[in-house]
Amino acid sequence: MLLRCAGPLIAVGAGLIVVGGVLRHAWLVTMGAMLVLMATVHAMRCHVMRGRGAADPDGCCSNVPLPGAGGDRDEDSPGTG
Repeated sequence: MLLRCAGPLIAVGAGLIVVGGVLRHAWLVTMGAMLVLMATVHAMRCHVMRGRGAADPDGCCSNVPLPGAGGDRDEDSPGTG
């Protein structure tokens, strides 16, 4: 769930950490760590809120199926009727 929802931001944050480490630039390392932390906290918060039913189904990480949803959501398929 974490990689599907926050994976791109975590990858960018990790990249900033690596570049900052190579350049010995504390600001880049700090910003990269903050980006990774914020993306992780947001994804976990959305997961908890969706599990409780307190979040909009399309609001937080809508590509991650709801618990007990019974399968993947396929919004591109035409409806019947």
